[in-house]
Amino acid sequence: MVTAIVDRPVPPSSPDDALLLGRRRVGSAERRVGAVCAVWMTGGLFLDGWAHSVEKPETFLTPWHGVLYSGFAAIAVWMWRLIVRSAQPGRPLSSTIPVGYGLGAVGVVCFGVGGVADFAWHSLLGIERSINALFSPPHLLLFGGGMMLLTTALRHAWADAALSGDVVLSWGDLGAPILSMAIATSIVGFFLMELSPFRFPLMGFRRLAYWKSLGEGDTYSVLGFGGLAVTTMLLVLPVLLLLRRWRLPFGSITLMWTLPAFLLSGSLGFRTLGLVPAALVGGVAADIALARSWFGMRTSGSARFACAAGTGAMWLAYVGLTEWRFGMGWSAELWAGSIMLCAGGAFLLACLAFPPALPFETSAPR
Repeated sequence: MVTAIVDRPVPPSSPDDALLLGRRRVGSAERRVGAVCAVWMTGGLFLDGWAHSVEKPETFLTPWHGVLYSGFAAIAVWMWRLIVRSAQPGRPLSSTIPVGYGLGAVGVVCFGVGGVADFAWHSLLGIERSINALFSPPHLLLFGGGMMLLTTALRHAWADAALSGDVVLSWGDLGAPILSMAIATSIVGFFLMELSPFRFPLMGFRRLAYWKSLGEGDTYSVLGFGGLAVTTMLLVLPVLLLLRRWRLPFGSITLMWTLPAFLLSGSLGFRTLGLVPAALVGGVAADIALARSWFGMRTSGSARFACAAGTGAMWLAYVGLTEWRFGMGWSAELWAGSIMLCAGGAFLLACLAFPPALPFETSAPR
């Protein structure tokens, strides 16, 4: 396992490994500090989203902005310290900075500029409300900078040839990049929150009854299925990306699916907290399917099976929890067909990420 800082140059074993030549690897203690700062900053983002949703007093100088920007300051200082420690006399900083941290530094600048632009925007045009806040140009700049900043640990681990994709690695090896991907998924989900089934009970009886009273029941059902489909893609695609690089430790998919669901529920005051266990059930099902299939199936087959099984289990649990907490508003045909379509869609996405071997290939893809 790679748990210590390596300050000496690493001889390249391939052209890609040459990217790490002369650059230090970030150690486990520094990765933990970075993870704490990332969670701090992400928590501030969802706290701010909650404040917008429940119509708290709208000004720039608020406690939730304080949490968000103090988290940003903490991670910016941590990154600056790592970059300075990596400097080597006689060499340009760009050739010594840890791999992945250069784009993270760009993200710091973008986020800082976005914060200033957000303050100016609010001062000149007022505070955005509802869905307008998600499309505000300063907020989109903050989104881009935050994504570059908070995925630094993922890029750093991705370029590390010592983290082999041929064996199942431990949480000590992959904890930071898995958390980084879970946070990135949560942030993308934040900007898709209006379609999230973990923020709204999309199948709930009362919600559907309200739309039917407006004569828009079918339209709302279509939007509800759209929310399930978008959320399926949101959760499955990051898993497939990591599976292209590594064999993940047990619990990885559970974290990557449960954290976004929990945070999106919190963005509306945890009114739908009772639906979050569906993501937990789906993640555990996918982890079990993946772990059991390592021993009798290639990565391509196990990824397809795990994504389909996990997605089906998640939405089936969601149906049960909706019936229990809110009352089911969808017909059996609609909810059962939606589960089948989402599970099938997850399977097809996995087929795109891990296509079958071509006839003239000597071996199937890993």
